Amino acid sequence: MPTNKRVAILVHDGYQDLQFWYPLLRLREEGVPVTVVSVEPEKTYLSQLEYPVIPDQGIAQVQAKDFGAVIVPGGASGKYLAEEPRMQRFIKDAAAGGALLTAIAEGVTALSAAGVKGSVTVKTTNELPAFCRAFFEALKK
Repeated sequence: MPTNKRVAILVHDGYQDLQFWYPLLRLREEGVPVTVVSVEPEKTYLSQLEYPVIPDQGIAQVQAKDFGAVIVPGGASGKYLAEEPRMQRFIKDAAAGGALLTAIAEGVTALSAAGVKGSVTVKTTNELPAFCRAFFEALKK
């Protein structure tokens, strides 16, 4: 699924493993340019099961205007992102720029804190296949 829209996946400590890795790997599989973004660029963030991820970029290194879509996975990560002013500014700026905003489970907390709603959201890990199908369909538009 070739697209020129870059996707940002926001992450922080306590992210829900499948809700982060499943969309990330599906995006990579489809050849969609995806960037993992967190607060600190070279910090290792741990999932609920303590699986590590090092973001591609820190929030200070990216601009919302460069992304056509944002994914916020669930887990405690959503709460931490909701409390981080720079992440909130990024989400607000992405919304203002017309980016596709999406969230999984507790990830909606970060969108709500920014005062925006997601175009594609699901409440559980079991809904990830449907989430990805809907996300890819929306990304084509």
